[in-house]
Amino acid sequence: MTREAFKKHVDEKIESVIQDAESRSGRTFLRRYCFGFIKPSRVHTEQEQVSEFLAKEVFVDEEHIFPCFDLILGDILEDGRLLFVGYRAGYQPRPWGKNWSGSDGPFVWMYGQEFLDKTGIKL
Repeated sequence: MTREAFKKHVDEKIESVIQDAESRSGRTFLRRYCFGFIKPSRVHTEQEQVSEFLAKEVFVDEEHIFPCFDLILGDILEDGRLLFVGYRAGYQPRPWGKNWSGSDGPFVWMYGQEFLDKTGIKL
């Protein structure tokens, strides 16, 4: 997989998380988002740079990625942007494949409690 194809995968994964949140909540969310780390939970990377930032964190080369990255839809900010947070697990790089949750690629997605509280989603 090329770096550009990986960045496209990042964008598609983020969109699929947003669509799942919409389906679960019955709400529509803006397609405005940013990325931060879990501790402290704050904006680190603006939307235009999220796929590049995550590629730097996860993409090693065309044959290897870090295989597990928790991607969490953590909160809705006051301006309506969705705050994604996450972190890379400590596994060694390996070829592209399914992760432990059965999804293609490294992203294991979930919801943060702040997001759940604001949307009323029950898991």
